[in-house]
Amino acid sequence: METATYTDNRTVPSVEVAGRQWLGDSAMIIRDWIVRSVAALANGETSFVSVHLDELDLPQSTWEQPGRALSQAIDELPPGWSGRLSIAIPLRETALLSTSPPGDTRAATDPDEPPSLYMFHGGHFDQHPTDGEEFHAAVAISIDVDGKPVRGEFVSSRDADSASRGWDFVNTLWIHYVGGGTT
Repeated sequence: METATYTDNRTVPSVEVAGRQWLGDSAMIIRDWIVRSVAALANGETSFVSVHLDELDLPQSTWEQPGRALSQAIDELPPGWSGRLSIAIPLRETALLSTSPPGDTRAATDPDEPPSLYMFHGGHFDQHPTDGEEFHAAVAISIDVDGKPVRGEFVSSRDADSASRGWDFVNTLWIHYVGGGTT
């Protein structure tokens, strides 16, 4: 059995995620997730990685406050890191493409899906254009990320496969931190 060793010297059984050995338990330390995610992007294994905030070793009060979780993740990035680190807050799905952000994002939040932390390689969005319908809008965010430059974005989207199945549009409030001058 393979194991994963955390930076605090815990060793736990390893699991395979996205075709590679990843952290070994469901309570990942954010520092270890950042280190392994940076490595996966740097060696070209993938162009993005993600984790639900409730899978990280964070107090529930932190993952319920996405700005705090993003701030902690930013603090763990290595010097000179380049890419996009984002929090995705799932909103309720809709039958039609939403062409404006909801007036009350708290009321529109999907209660069954926790927020997620994403790390994107600098060229991800150029290399993986959408094959479906989507709407993007900048949104003002009132989240304190310790003075770090972040921006909010509302996205309503459905890829071609989901459209062919008649599935609803996925709506997400994103909070992005861009490092190294990438987009």
